[in-house]
Order: sequence, then structure tokens, then C-alpha cells
Amino acid sequence: MTDLATSLRLLLRSSDDVKFTLVASALIPSTTEGDDDATTLQNKRILAVLSHRDELDTLEEGGVFVLKHHPSQYGAADTLDIQRVFPICDGFSMTMAQLRRETIDLRASSSALRPRSGFKLTINSDGESLSFITYDVQGLTSMLAECRRLKKISDSLESSPAQTYSWLAPYTSEHSSLPIFLSSPPDVRLLTQPLHTRLSSASAGLPGDDTDDILIIRDDWVRRTARSKVRKGRRRLSIRLGTFNVNGKDPSQDLSSWIQGNDTNVHGLRMIPPLKDISPLSMGEVARNPLDSAADVRSSISVPPPSTITSTSSTPVHSTAVSSPSYSSASSTRVIRSPSPPPSTASSTTLEPIPSASTFTTYTYTQPSELSYTPLDIDQEPEADPIPLDPDPYTQNQPDIFVLGFQELDLSTEALIYSTGTVKEDAWRMAVFAALGEWGEHYVKLVSKQLVGMLIIIIVKDSLKDCFKDVRTTAAGAGIMGIMGNKGGTAIRLAFTPPPTEGILTQGPTILTFVNSHLAAFDVMVDRRNADYADLSKRLVFGGPNIGDAMTLWESDAVFWMGDLNYRIDLPDLDVRAILLEKCWEGSRFETLLPYDQLKNAICSQKAFDVFTEFPITHRPTYRFSQGVLIDSMGYDVKRKPAWTDRILHVFSPTHVRVKQTRYGGHHEITMSDHKPLSADFVVDADVYDKNHTLAMAKTLYRQLEDIESQANLKVKVEPSGVSLGRVSYKRRRTHTLQVKNLGKVPCTFRFVPIEPGAELYSSWLRVEPITGLIMPMSSVEITIAVHVDEKSAVLLNEAYLTRTSNRQQLDCTLILRTLGSGGKDSFVVVGGEWEPTCFAVPLATLTRLSGPISQPQSRLLEEGQGANAPREVMRLVEWLMACPREALQTNALFSSHPPSAVTEMRKCLDAGARFPSTISPSLALATLLALLSALPESVMPRGVDILNVTDREAAFEVLETLPTANVNVWISVTAFLHYIAQEDDVKDPDAGEGPKQNEKAARIAAIFAPVLVRDVNETSPVRKWEFLMDFIA
Repeated sequence: MTDLATSLRLLLRSSDDVKFTLVASALIPSTTEGDDDATTLQNKRILAVLSHRDELDTLEEGGVFVLKHHPSQYGAADTLDIQRVFPICDGFSMTMAQLRRETIDLRASSSALRPRSGFKLTINSDGESLSFITYDVQGLTSMLAECRRLKKISDSLESSPAQTYSWLAPYTSEHSSLPIFLSSPPDVRLLTQPLHTRLSSASAGLPGDDTDDILIIRDDWVRRTARSKVRKGRRRLSIRLGTFNVNGKDPSQDLSSWIQGNDTNVHGLRMIPPLKDISPLSMGEVARNPLDSAADVRSSISVPPPSTITSTSSTPVHSTAVSSPSYSSASSTRVIRSPSPPPSTASSTTLEPIPSASTFTTYTYTQPSELSYTPLDIDQEPEADPIPLDPDPYTQNQPDIFVLGFQELDLSTEALIYSTGTVKEDAWRMAVFAALGEWGEHYVKLVSKQLVGMLIIIIVKDSLKDCFKDVRTTAAGAGIMGIMGNKGGTAIRLAFTPPPTEGILTQGPTILTFVNSHLAAFDVMVDRRNADYADLSKRLVFGGPNIGDAMTLWESDAVFWMGDLNYRIDLPDLDVRAILLEKCWEGSRFETLLPYDQLKNAICSQKAFDVFTEFPITHRPTYRFSQGVLIDSMGYDVKRKPAWTDRILHVFSPTHVRVKQTRYGGHHEITMSDHKPLSADFVVDADVYDKNHTLAMAKTLYRQLEDIESQANLKVKVEPSGVSLGRVSYKRRRTHTLQVKNLGKVPCTFRFVPIEPGAELYSSWLRVEPITGLIMPMSSVEITIAVHVDEKSAVLLNEAYLTRTSNRQQLDCTLILRTLGSGGKDSFVVVGGEWEPTCFAVPLATLTRLSGPISQPQSRLLEEGQGANAPREVMRLVEWLMACPREALQTNALFSSHPPSAVTEMRKCLDAGARFPSTISPSLALATLLALLSALPESVMPRGVDILNVTDREAAFEVLETLPTANVNVWISVTAFLHYIAQEDDVKDPDAGEGPKQNEKAARIAAIFAPVLVRDVNETSPVRKWEFLMDFIA
């Protein structure tokens, strides 16, 4: 019984049953039997034979359903539209014919996707006929036999008045569709989108497509609720991912810092000295080319006697990626020390574990680590903590699974034309096991996939290897002519099933997909890289034993994408190196560079990788290094701009799994390649659930929602009908709640809609959660309303306050909650409050026109020309700082951090014109000044100013002549103070040696203030902004 048949059976009425299903392709008039378009995904159909028995079980009737996947809607559950229903009665017949044989097609797409022969199936009913193509001969035979049986029963009861086929009516009504729950997860990209973005367009007075919206909300609710109710806890899987562009090099260094994720950042060269013959990395092996002979490489491994080595073959895994004689696509699935191969693996080989190489002699010196760590903080539900998979305390703290991606494994010209086998893979696999040291004996290789220079390999704990089932691999080239493997991707799909749990008979899997890719190179090829990503996203398809079993990489609970993505930094070469090297940028190097990172910008603009998440980068760029003479002081090649080309990203479905990344960093001590290896650690909390119980629970829930589409007598009450926010302050979050009660007898669905088409659901300073939902009869749901005014919202609120006609500025927003269906209605909730104005987020010119402190009720805007020369708030802070004793203005102490609450207290003093607390420090006053200048709608140096052509101090001062008066005075006042503290020598600590030089102090100060004072100047690099400010303060 297929998963599809099982799912459909659970969702049909109790009197109806699925006998057989068949995957086929509709033969539309514009295609022919041998046409490639005849078997495309858009023509894919599901043929299902259904049987119906009456209440007395005396009459059986049958029908054939033609189903198609919904073309555009991606709710939480996949949907099959019922296109046609044929009753198996008089006038019904099915015929089949073998497809005519054609000239042999050597194209990879044909050989990978189709078996050698197929059949044409034609359904005839009352003069109408539909034709399909299928390659599932066994399924076709079974379906024809069942149809003949049902047709025979129908013919024998031809004159019976009970034979009405009325049971087909519910399936043929308008909007007929069947939600299905297959073993394959839904598209993870869509499950990460907020549910309300998948609904139809609607607004006040303008209804949307309520029928479709109800089904989408229903299916999402059923999927979440079913999984939640059957979940028996979670098991924690720890994963370490690594990516390394090896630049065609063979392993010649200790990889332990990369593989074991050492905390120390080692910069010394760690060459491996001669080892014993049992080591795969002995100097004898390094000295000679490991590609000379695969046998030579394996000869150094201590293997068991021939009697203990077995080789088995199973049904090969079908890959739907393009394959061609012009490039190599080598795939191997191996388990070391495994008595039998895992399911769905090909050409398995059993070997003894590689001996531990824990006796390396290294010559290193260490510096502080650049690996970034965060505490493990997964939002816990009210349930037991996830249980680690590995019960052994000795190995429990080690990763359960390693997923390693390599690029440029082989740069030889021959490798682009013909396969070189797995020799390169073998060499790096041995190096990885050697790097595991004493832990190596606890791990085995599970699977690998190689496409010329790209290799992805998965290593798991020996005790957990049986937890990984249905292992599939695929590859796709994206290089020369789109087929040669110098660029492209390899991928592996795993079905992770936790160890057996008491009370669970059919353990449900968690689908994990890992992608290793190498995208187009060079700085200017960013569009090509984006196109490569889109291409690989479509072409990396995992084949299965049957033609209908192909799955995309997105049909996963979690997807991890790593590799040499080749995205660069859009800044001049010298500027990138200066920010990475100069001491003044210390503490803000990466924050300064990352806004110019091509990958970050591609994600923000939704051009590529937009559904993925990347851990904060706190490591130096991993490209491009060299060991020659043409390098800078950091080791980067002077001919290539440094960049974060090597990346690790992830996306997951929050409904099915929880993924938390805990570490992300480069390993700069490994110097064999022009790239540095990158690693990341994850914890995956997988649900423990019974698959059949989930389907049964879904069926029960759907039964409870049978009347949800009618919704004729809805009784929904929203309490309260109004929310008073009180006084709303800048960056102060406050929350309130609403209760939406379903007082009726049928389930109801709701959504919030905007007042006008295309408008936002609510004001920018408001947040509502949830925006959509489903409420069972006599139940309620709580809606959280949160108010938070950020800089952008404060600009608008302050502007409205200063142009008000009364002493108060009221906030108001009307929320519209719509219950869906024919009996639905709109409920209005008025949210209101009073805005507390602030001098933050007010333009400089407006601040100079204030008649008094902004929070005073009598404060008004003066006429043009009647205001002050500079904002009093800025001048108060600068004057207070200038009055501080000299010893209080030491650079190190002056730029210390403060909690937001302390800056908020200072802001309130500026708003009200009150005296500063006597306990404040110069560093707090300076932090407040920075916050005030950062919140300006436009920076002190306006965006239209040209500083690119400023070459000296004199030219810099000439720029001030083009500025408005308020901007000039603020610039002069602030830079004068910065110049003053830059010239002051720090009080020297007798144990600290020589103090910093004056120009170093000025450089550090400029690196802090330039991103604020010159923030909005267009098309100017951070270094140029820094140089411009240095002309005033150095």
C-alpha cells in the first residue's frame, strides 16, 4: 500500500475505500506519446480507484478519480484537486497500449527520469475519453484488474434501483479537493512564510476567496495540531557541518581543528610528520601522488582478512539530475563496519574503521579563537527536554553526525571529461578519520556523493547508523554549458528516525537534506551566482525506486546549504584590507563590512537564498590566502580581494523540527589551500511520533471540521472591543490581549484584514499575533497586541505631534477581524493611546525651531529664521562633556557600554529640559550623544553631499559651506569635542607600557563616529567616510 493510498483512505468517508493508485501523465492534445512535455510535472496526475459499500454491505460500486496537485496554493498540507470522476458502470471502459519504441535517446534527462518502456492508458466513459502515459507496469496491471472486477459487479446489477452512484456527489461539488499527508514533508520554503501571506487579497468591504482561505487555515491547523497531539517528546541530534575548498590539493595537514571544532584559533603551520604505516596520511603516501592507484592508497589501511570483507548491491538510487558523458558523476554509499548496507544505498562496501591518528607532533602558537559561540537557548514548550540520541557518556558530547562538503577536489582537465573514481574521496575521507583521533573508531561513513570537484560525505556514529533510512543522493552541474562539473552542487537526503520508543509502532521520520555547492566565481558575477542558486534549487531532485517518487530538495523538514558560494564584498580592495587590518576598526570590522556582502544583499533583496538563515559572522573572510611572496600581512593574496566566499546556511519547518545553531567559524590555522575551512554546529530536536497515529489523528480532526466551509450560523465575540495603550514611549514595548470567542456550534476561521486594498494590516508601531487562526466551538483564542515605537515610527509620530492642534497627540489604529465564510462578519477593535514625544528621531532643522523642550505641552515650532543656530539637546551634551575633567576623558573608559535603561533616563532629561543626574559618567553622556545622532532621520552630513573628491583638509572644510546652518553647527561642535579628546593623552598605567599615540586615538574615534555622522552620504565606502572625518579631528 502506497503512502498516497494510505493518506487518501484516512481522509475519505468511512463507506469509501481506496483500492489502487497510479502515477501517470496526462496526454494533452498538444503533445505526442514520445514528446518530452508529455511527462512534465504540470501534466502529472494521480489515478485512484475507489470502492463504495452501502450501509448493509450488500452493494459495492466503484469509480475512477483523476487528481492533480494544486497548481499554486501551498498550505500546510498538500492539496489534490479532483479534476474528473468516472463511475465504473455501463459505458465505462479502460484500454491500454504499449508505447511505440523510438530511436535510443542518450540524453541524461531521458535516461535518468524514465524506464525503458511505458504504456498508454485510455479511459472511456459515455463517449468521452482521456489518455495518460505511465511507466508503472505493475501498478497499471493491478488497477485494470480492479476496474474489471468492479465493472463486472456493475454489469451484474445493471437493473438494480439501488445503483445510483450518489456517493460520488460530495467529491464532484465545486471546490472539491482532498488534503493529503504523505511521508514527504511539504515545501519547507512555504512553511517558513507567515500563514496570512498565503491567503487571498482582502480588505474592509472587499471579500477575498473565503473558500480557499478556509481550506488553507484548516490544513495548517490540522497539521500542527495532529503533530502536537501525537508527539511523544523529542530526541536531540547534534550535527557538525564543514565546508572546504581544497583548491585541488591533497590532504597534507592535520584537520583536527576543523573536524573536532577546537576552540583555539591556531595560525601556525601544522604539517603532519611521518606516521606509522597504518596511517592513511603517512609521509610515504603524501610524497607520492595518491591518484597513481586507488589500490596504492588503500594498501596503507589495515584491513581485515578477505573473509570479513563483503560487498553487496541493492536497487540503485535514481538521480534525476542531468548526467552526461562529458563530466563525471561518481556516487558511493558506504558503511564501515556495517553488517548490512542501509536501505536505498548502492554498491556498499564493508571495511574496518580507520585507525586512530592521535600521535601527531605539532608546532604551533595560539591566539584567541575567532569561532563564535552563543548559549543554547531553544524556546521550550511545556514538555520534557529533548533526550540526546547517544546514551554513552563517553561520546555523548561529540557530534552525532558530520556532514562535510569539499569543492575543487580535482582541478585536472581530465576530471571534466571522465571520472577519476573515488581516489580523491578516499584520501580526504582518511584524513577526516585521522583528524577524529581517538574518536574515529566510534564513527562510520554513511554515504557520499561526488561530482568531479564537488564532494559531500556524511559520517555518523556507529551506534546510530541504523537511525538513517531512505538515503538518497543527487548532483547537478552548473559550469560550462550548464553540464560540466566544474561548478554545481551535490546533495544528500536522509530520513532520520530516532531509536525505537515504547508505545510507537511506526516511528515517523524527520527529513534532513544537505547541499554542497560551488557557484560562479569573480566579483562581477553576482547575477550568475544568483542564477546558479535558482537553477540548482530546481535541478537537485532526488529520484526513488518508482517514477512518482522523485522529490525536490525543498520537500524536507530542514535543509542545510553549504559550500563555496563565491559571494564577494562590494568595496574597493584596499578598503576591505584596511578594515580587516587597522587597529582602529577593532570591534566593528565585520559589522562594517557585512552590509556590503553580496550574499547578505541577495538575501535582503530576495534574489537568492532568501528563505535561509545564517548565523552571525564573527570570523575573518576565508578567501583568498596564499603562501607565496605576494601576500599582505594577514596572509591574503594581494591579487584577490578578501571575501566570505565559504558559507553555511539553513532553513527548517518550525512545525516539524527545531534547529538551533551554536557555533560558526573559520579555521585559519589550516594553510594548504587558498581557502580556509569553515565549520558550524547545530542541534536538531526531532519529534518522536507514530506516523500512523498522526494520519489517524489528522482524519479525526478533519472529521471535526467537516462543517467548517458552510459556517452559516457563526457566533463570534471579540472582547474587549477597544484597547487603551495609555502613554506610549519611544522604544518601550507594552502588550495587551484580546479574547476571540466562538460561541457557535461549528468551527470558525478568522483573519485580520486592512482597511484599504494593498494597505498594511495595522500601523507600523503595532504588532498583532496571531493574524489568522481557527477556533473550535465554545472555545477561544488569545490575540496579543504589542506596541513598540522604533526610529522610523517615531519620526512620523513626532512630526504629527509638532503639527498638532491640541496639547496632546493621540495614537489610534482600527483593527478589522474577519470571520470567514458565508455567515462571517467583520469585527472592529479600536486601539488608542497617547504619544510621548521625544527629541530623538527629529530632524536637526526641526529641533532648532522648538520653542522649548519637546515634551512640554506648550512647546511649539517657531517660524523659519526664529529658531536657534543649533539644537539645544546636542549642545547640552557637548558642553557637559567639554566641562569634564581631563582625566575623565580617557579613551578606553570613554567608550564603555551602558544598558539601554541608562540612556533612556538621559533621553527623558533632554525631552523635559531637566537636569542630568549627578551620578552620570562622561561615557554615559557620550553614549547618549551617539544614540541621539544615530536616531536622526538624516545624518549630520546629508546624503546629497559629495565627499568622494575631497583630497585634503582644506577641501573638507569647503564642504561645510554647502550645509544648512543647523548641520554646520552640530558638525563643528561635535568634531571639535572629538578633536579635543583625541589630543588628550590618556593617564598612563605604569603596568601598561606606552600609551596609544594621538593619531591612533583619532583613528579609533573616527571609526566609531563616522558611521553615524556620515551615515547617509551616498555611494561612499566606510573608509572614505572615516578619512573625511579624520580631516576634522586628527
